[in-house]
Amino acid sequence: CTAEPPRLRSNDLTLFARAVDTLAALLTPLPEWLDGHHASRVERSAWILRQLGFAEVTSDDQERPQLTATPEGRRWLERSAKERLKGLLDGIKQPERRFANSPGFNFLSYDWTPYSSRDIDEKAAVVAAFRDLPRGAFFGVADFLRHRSESRNPLAELSRTNQRYSWMRQDSEQLARTWARRLLSFLHERLLLVGGIQLGRLGEQNCFALNDVGLYLLDLADDFEVAAEHPAEVVVQPNFDVVFLSPSITTEAAIARFAERRGTGVGTLFRITKRAVLGAAATGLTAEQALGTLRQAAAKGVPDNVQREITGWFGQT
Repeated sequence: CTAEPPRLRSNDLTLFARAVDTLAALLTPLPEWLDGHHASRVERSAWILRQLGFAEVTSDDQERPQLTATPEGRRWLERSAKERLKGLLDGIKQPERRFANSPGFNFLSYDWTPYSSRDIDEKAAVVAAFRDLPRGAFFGVADFLRHRSESRNPLAELSRTNQRYSWMRQDSEQLARTWARRLLSFLHERLLLVGGIQLGRLGEQNCFALNDVGLYLLDLADDFEVAAEHPAEVVVQPNFDVVFLSPSITTEAAIARFAERRGTGVGTLFRITKRAVLGAAATGLTAEQALGTLRQAAAKGVPDNVQREITGWFGQT
């Protein structure tokens, strides 16, 4: 969305099949036992980017809809891996409930009825369901849901009080199914979404284990660690080509703001042009920021003529 905004269908604003196939080739393969249909993964990612306010629907020069990175999305991509993830987690942990058209995600992946929200602290109930799971220990998903819905079900506990609620069915099996569905929704739509769990397989049952990220999301840890990103090896040539000697998605995203793409992976991936620089300047990027990105990526430095031209082009706006 930053370098080459993919086109969208005009009727439903979904990605074209060719764009889905191109993006799917960049995704990490998933094991066969985990549903990893490329189309659904790419489309879901596009929806999440829009929901977070990191991408938006714009029009190209022929008035065709496309998915473009927003300024906030571009700034997010340029952060370190931990800063990117922490920003997402802190946003989800905010106590205020967002409206449906507001960017971002609420802590809960579902909406309780107004009646139940007054009688149950749903966030605390969900956290309590995961609180005693030791970090790194695997549990069967079905076994976990069955145990928590039968022995630690806040809906069942509320139904045993003397109060009666029109929104709550008194059938214990129905209450167990309802709470299990809500826990499964949080497991999939929040913990899995942000990489807060590891997944595994035992026989025919899917298993999960909480990690540091999941504990941080649940407010059961003050900090977390993520795998270090390996910086790309980049050479900026006097002819304005930018050659990647090793791959890096984040470095590509940063340089794509002020250069035209020529390839993917490794090799000559970009060329810095006046047109691309003027377009970057129109979005608020400065010469200092662009040159800083190049200097950080290129260990051998930036040729003097490239620095002069970039500074001059930015100075024309």
